[in-house]
Amino acid sequence: PMQPAAGTFPADTSSVVADHLESLLGEPLFPIATRKPGADGPHLLAVDAAGQPVVVEVVQMLDSDGIVRALRFAGAAARLSSADLARAYHGGPERFATDLVAFRENVPVAVAHSAARHAGARLLLVCSEVAENVVDAVEFLRQPGRQVEVLQVGVLRGADGRRFLDVSPLIPLVPRRRAVEPSA
Repeated sequence: PMQPAAGTFPADTSSVVADHLESLLGEPLFPIATRKPGADGPHLLAVDAAGQPVVVEVVQMLDSDGIVRALRFAGAAARLSSADLARAYHGGPERFATDLVAFRENVPVAVAHSAARHAGARLLLVCSEVAENVVDAVEFLRQPGRQVEVLQVGVLRGADGRRFLDVSPLIPLVPRRRAVEPSA
């Protein structure tokens, strides 16, 4: 896939994340709040079926600043109480409990039982590319047992000229092999 154009990345990716997050993650999420223009916060704050906070951060280039910023958002989300989530809820604190119960009632039983509650928050990073100097850090964060997922956005051109956004798990970069050198 090609990289999305710099001018189209925020709009295209935001709509894909907003409209298809459940299918991208393979589980339903209850959206709490989205970032308002000019505000400092994650792209999306949600909770999963177990009530664990899920932070979604969208950046075109995942670099060291982006990683630190996303980890800061996840750390802050991990400390949120139910009352904090209710205050942040886009529908208002008075509707939070009712809407959360309705969400949980619509979650399939298998999903609800498989949603294991871990301490802290989960982090989903959505990017177009990863800066070379942070590849090792990203791989460390993605190791089993960590609560960080990275999705990469690419653009595919159809035969008719239409553009399709491809969102898939980040594939680890394999280091380039040195050319074979003759030996004595």
